[in-house]
Amino acid sequence: CKVSMAYEFELGIPAEDAGAEVAMKYYDEPQVLMVDSNFFSFFSFPLLQGDPGELFRARDHIVITESLAEKLFGEENALNKQIRIGEGGYYTVAGIAEDPPVASSYQFEALLGFHVLEEMGYPVDGYGGTMYFNNFKLAEGTDLLAMSEGINAHVEENFDADFDTHLFMDRLDRLHLHGENKGMIGYMINLIMSVVILLIACINFINLNTASSSLRLKEIAIRKSIGASKRQLVLQFMSESYLLLLVAFYLGFFIAEHLAGNTFRAFEVYIEDVVKNYVFWLQVVGIFILTGLLAGLYPSLKISGYNPLGYFSGKGVRNSRSGFRSRRVLIV
Repeated sequence: CKVSMAYEFELGIPAEDAGAEVAMKYYDEPQVLMVDSNFFSFFSFPLLQGDPGELFRARDHIVITESLAEKLFGEENALNKQIRIGEGGYYTVAGIAEDPPVASSYQFEALLGFHVLEEMGYPVDGYGGTMYFNNFKLAEGTDLLAMSEGINAHVEENFDADFDTHLFMDRLDRLHLHGENKGMIGYMINLIMSVVILLIACINFINLNTASSSLRLKEIAIRKSIGASKRQLVLQFMSESYLLLLVAFYLGFFIAEHLAGNTFRAFEVYIEDVVKNYVFWLQVVGIFILTGLLAGLYPSLKISGYNPLGYFSGKGVRNSRSGFRSRRVLIV
């Protein structure tokens, strides 16, 4: 099954009924693919309307996604409607597909027959590079290395060029993270950034907690002088940290669920809904506990270690800046 790279097309629909001279309204769609007629039987993209066996048999067939159908035609049924491509010909909506999941390597708003790529003048049968991907279903147990060597031998026999090239086959499920766009690099960068941002937040929390502890010296001194142990004080301050963290988690979830999604959509960036199963909630609980320990344990031990005698004698006030150097190191 051949699948082209994504192209941008102007898709036009009649703006109003105006007799023979129909005014057109155009939309720029950057994700239009040209595909073989077996696209929907080869891949698992769901087709909501239309006959997959008849798609692209005619030159003027176009398949659009559910979201594009709603964008172009509103609540009307888009099937069999006419769409004009640029200043060229009209195409008939022969099928409506479900929007591809955001994790798919093939993203599209509309699909045209592969013959359109040929009509645009691109060399589709040459050996000097193509504007499309070839996807194959291989028999189980096929030796990819041997097949790749056979492909290269075939190219060497038929392609007279002054440069060496090496072709190889790879599994489709590796394309998204290990293909030409190197999605794994972006994934690792995002993961590292997330961890760094979380650590910065923890360090800021430590600094704020230890800096504000000077305001609670009297409370700590009095509690210690009437018999409170260091363990009790650590538990108290850790509990306060976890309560504050719980509020932060709630706000974080609210922003992620309601505000971030709308912001992303404004820039036409779409994120797939996270499956909130038991694994997800175990990860959330793990991050919650770890973040609480990172952010709350040091300030709790620091605060609970103040000497009440030093406070009542006045020495504690002079030494309240004893942690200033460590806080500066954390800030840096």
